[in-house]
Amino acid sequence: MSIITNIIEAMESKLEARKSALPLEELKSIVKDREPVRSFRNALSSSPFSVIAEYKKRSPSRGNMNANRLKESIAIYKSTDWISAVSVLT
Repeated sequence: MSIITNIIEAMESKLEARKSALPLEELKSIVKDREPVRSFRNALSSSPFSVIAEYKKRSPSRGNMNANRLKESIAIYKSTDWISAVSVLT
């Protein structure tokens, strides 16, 4: 067995476990009342000057960051009219 085959099998196993833990119909019911996804391209082209805010869990130079602050950070970004889009790195 090759390393790639091992990786694929491990990922398939993880995917099946996740599907069992949160079935597709349940996931659909969770997201149905969420805000619609907005176009990143449209957000950037809506003004001559655009700023992309970034949120990430980990920084290559600083290590782990506070991953529990995502909702708080996005709320701040949404209330700031000069931020055109938010990039969330996972």
